[in-house]
Amino acid sequence: MLDELNMIDNRPNLTGIMNLDTSDMQGSHWVVFQINKPSGNLYYVDPLGIKINPVPKEIKRLAKMKNLELVYNKNQLMPTYSNFCGYISIYLAKLFRRALKESKVITKDKFFKIVYKAFGHKPSDDKMDKLFRWAKKFKIIS
Repeated sequence: MLDELNMIDNRPNLTGIMNLDTSDMQGSHWVVFQINKPSGNLYYVDPLGIKINPVPKEIKRLAKMKNLELVYNKNQLMPTYSNFCGYISIYLAKLFRRALKESKVITKDKFFKIVYKAFGHKPSDDKMDKLFRWAKKFKIIS
């Protein structure tokens, strides 16, 4: 949860999925982040993009505290009416972890390539259908 970011340890590479609510709330919207110290970046993906949800001050504070540049998606990856933010965050976390196995450094170019190759530059029902089939295949949903 958003109020628990201060518990993050000092591993050089850390992928996390978190909810934008605090731990005393039910949970409203899921995002994914990737701390990649070798590149000097903290990557942050909000499936709704920053035009709808600005980057939380807690994420900005974490980047500053870890002395990392904050890099984030501006474009919306899912339709506003969709409730797939959690599935998108899980999927992107999996792609980030796979990229880290190939190389310890995720560059900015590689970050944007991962995000936009998976979801394009604007939301579409076709992308959400593809994600839904992936989630069913891996039994993330039934």
